[in-house]
Amino acid sequence: MVLPRILLVLLLAAPVAAQSPSEAALAAAKAAIRAQNYPQALAILEAPDLAQTPELLLMRASLYQAGRGVARDDRKAFRLTRSAAAMGSIEAQYNLGRLLLSGRGVTADPEAGRRWITKAAEGGHIRAAALLVNLLQSAASPAPAPRPAQTIAIAPVRGSDISRRMGWTPLMEAVQRARPEVLESLLPEADLNAQDAEGRTALMLAVSADNISAVDMLLRAGADPEATDKSGTTALGYAAHTGNNLVVRMLLSAGVWPDIPNVRGQTPLDEAIASQHSDTAVLMLGKRGLTLSDDLMRQLWFLAAENGTQALLEALIAHGATCDMQDVQQRTALDLAAETGNLVLLRFCLPAATPPLLVRATRAGQVAFAMELLAAGIDANAASESGNTALLIAAHKGYALLVEALLNRHADPDHRNHAGNTALMLAAENGHREIVTRLLAAGANTGLRNKQREQAQDIARAAGYPELAALLE
Repeated sequence: MVLPRILLVLLLAAPVAAQSPSEAALAAAKAAIRAQNYPQALAILEAPDLAQTPELLLMRASLYQAGRGVARDDRKAFRLTRSAAAMGSIEAQYNLGRLLLSGRGVTADPEAGRRWITKAAEGGHIRAAALLVNLLQSAASPAPAPRPAQTIAIAPVRGSDISRRMGWTPLMEAVQRARPEVLESLLPEADLNAQDAEGRTALMLAVSADNISAVDMLLRAGADPEATDKSGTTALGYAAHTGNNLVVRMLLSAGVWPDIPNVRGQTPLDEAIASQHSDTAVLMLGKRGLTLSDDLMRQLWFLAAENGTQALLEALIAHGATCDMQDVQQRTALDLAAETGNLVLLRFCLPAATPPLLVRATRAGQVAFAMELLAAGIDANAASESGNTALLIAAHKGYALLVEALLNRHADPDHRNHAGNTALMLAAENGHREIVTRLLAAGANTGLRNKQREQAQDIARAAGYPELAALLE
């Protein structure tokens, strides 16, 4: 039997290599559905010569589930969805999980539904991730009846040096091997909080491996989410390092607090920010009832100065951070941001910016940071303790664009540092011809001498730039 006439016409009209038959069928069925011609859409999708894809199966399932173009058939919709899920479609896995939870088209099976929702969440399905968190948080969700231990034995690793050295239990090995069926069979009898040689529990290993289904099973089975390893780190500390926000939500829902320090004084919040998982830190800061000590707030604020996002800075401000907070060396977060080039923090705290930041940023090579300070109207002639202005430093390092911007903001081309050197002398010493030319155009004085009685031309000649020396004569 051949494909329906409309599909053949579509295929013949299209370029030979433009679409596969399945893609063409999908497009034709969508067009028929938009025209509310559901029988035609179903005829296209059920053509016997058509190779089925997850997308085609899901579209057929939706027609049977809604009773469009055919009598409603929840059982058939379930079977089609299950087939698409088995083919790896995360959308189908999400739909299948919901059908199993609701019992539509099949006997309700919350456990199986949760597993499919978890699988879809692991695949990156956003709605599945949100639903899984809701399932974990819902007090109305009945705890599953304990299943009798099955006789599934995990393959021993007696020859594995790692297993012996780390002291992994069978439960831990099941997590490491990503064997959910073995893990489930071991849960009723296993010591859920046993620790390996480093003090890690099965839950910590599951979190480290981003094994969401194992995290879910272990938490529901009663694993202690607040257990610590030998360094005092909880499972949430491990999640902060990986940045898996779904796991973080699960652990926060289980009652873990993100402000508990390990033996090094590092909290999960610290770890999230240091690992550049700002969104994870924001999620932790949103935990209801969380209050932060002044010391921890200062610690987090200065970590955020290096790479924090707008959302993270706003969350910290909401918890009491201020732009003028200082560390033990009396530096502000803006001082650190100038060294790391964090423009987000600069823009957030711009009213608190001071002229010395310009020198600090230029010395650190953070040209974009310095340019933004200039655009905000910062004093271009601020000097360091050694008398160096941003212009002298930029001329020395060869930052031509910054030199241009500084001169446009009325930086003094003849300012001398404590050694008597000018920007012209420092540019000449390093052979920066473009900068020397620009400084001359700005009126830089070639006759000035430093404390060694050298002029710019003398410095250029001694540094091996005779042509530049000639330009300065």
